[in-house]
Amino acid sequence: MTANKTMIAPVWLAVVLLLTQARVCGQPKAPGSDSVRVKKKYALNISLGGGVSVYTGLAGAPPDLPVRVNTFYGNGSFRIMWHPDHLLRMGLETGLAEFYAYHIQGTPAGGVSVKGIPMLLVFSMPLANRISLFAGSGAYQIISQLDYQGYRKASSLNLGWMLAGSYQYPIGKKLGLAAELKWLNEYATKDALITLQIQLRWKFLQW
Repeated sequence: MTANKTMIAPVWLAVVLLLTQARVCGQPKAPGSDSVRVKKKYALNISLGGGVSVYTGLAGAPPDLPVRVNTFYGNGSFRIMWHPDHLLRMGLETGLAEFYAYHIQGTPAGGVSVKGIPMLLVFSMPLANRISLFAGSGAYQIISQLDYQGYRKASSLNLGWMLAGSYQYPIGKKLGLAAELKWLNEYATKDALITLQIQLRWKFLQW
């Protein structure tokens, strides 16, 4: 009888250990464990772009002088966007926008150039998997240079806005190439341009 009790005790102990182990294995693992993937909901995205633009405003060339007006230029932009866990995204954008220039071809010769540096608060929303809309509002640092019988340079800070649409093609987990059509508009002097850019987009931080 004593021998039987001695043999039964280890059996019951093994059964208890097996049941305990089964219960532990059957419990869901806590978030953050190795077997659970936590989806990252937030990200910071940088866009660096360049392209060509056409001026759509009215260049202020003097009518009584022979001038050659240039309204086609290159341009560049830098944008950083915060992507939260919902559709509306926000960020900041700056860059360089060459609006127009005209060259006086008479004697004496000279010229005028007008450019702007946008400083915009930008909001974005995806319409489809690769298509997004952008809208921004803020200020433009307008820089005017006059080189005619002397040199003058003036700068002013004026209100303005931006509208854009883009199509992005992924080239990696965190990189993408985008084509973006953008309209920049400044209120005070009514300087505006339409630009087509190719942008490199990098999702450099996720959490």
